[in-house]
Amino acid sequence: KEKGYAETLSGQIFDLILKFADYGFPRAHAVSYSKIAYIMTYLKVHYPAYFYANILSNVIGNDTKTNMMIQEAKQQHITIHGPHINKSQWRYVATQEGVYISLGAIKG
Repeated sequence: KEKGYAETLSGQIFDLILKFADYGFPRAHAVSYSKIAYIMTYLKVHYPAYFYANILSNVIGNDTKTNMMIQEAKQQHITIHGPHINKSQWRYVATQEGVYISLGAIKG
């Protein structure tokens, strides 16, 4: 009304938006995201070293996310080892002893 549009037009547009809301976010998306969240939570609880090794491998090069994930892993009592000549690989490696830092994460 303030912008010069008739109330009927704004009502029609609002009705279209409501109809789209039912269609715009299908249940398939919700189910997919909830399944991914469930699987990630399961892995984080039952295989934490492997979970963090893979998460850290996916954020190589992003120092903020790497530091955040390392802090979170330490809070979960996951030992983060420095690079090891025999145990480290290009990606982060999970072992019984903890997680070994990726050779790909070494700068310089």
